[in-house]
Amino acid sequence: MAWAMISRSRDRDAGRTGADPAPSEAEAHYVRGIVHLWHQKKVDPAIADAERAIALDPNFARGYGSLGAALHYAGRSDEALERFATMARLDPHHPPRTSTSWRRLCSRSDASKMPCGR
Repeated sequence: MAWAMISRSRDRDAGRTGADPAPSEAEAHYVRGIVHLWHQKKVDPAIADAERAIALDPNFARGYGSLGAALHYAGRSDEALERFATMARLDPHHPPRTSTSWRRLCSRSDASKMPCGR
């Protein structure tokens, strides 16, 4: 399942089809963090994996989105806002802008630094 997530994401991002090269280490940490957060409901390991993905590739927008979601569910909304803003700056067309975390944080009155589509 994790490889399928990476493959679909890479095809969309790169606009290519066919065989994909092996995922980068940053992508692997990103996917593992998603599994921790959404399937295992483990926030701390999800945060650690997202932070590792970003450390490996500071321009990896999906890593910031994943970290933003994990921080939001950890109750660290201010930090989540910052990570989502970075994600949007790196990739303005990133699909998770429709996620529950994104919408909740955009509804905050202090979300002016986020490109919420207002």
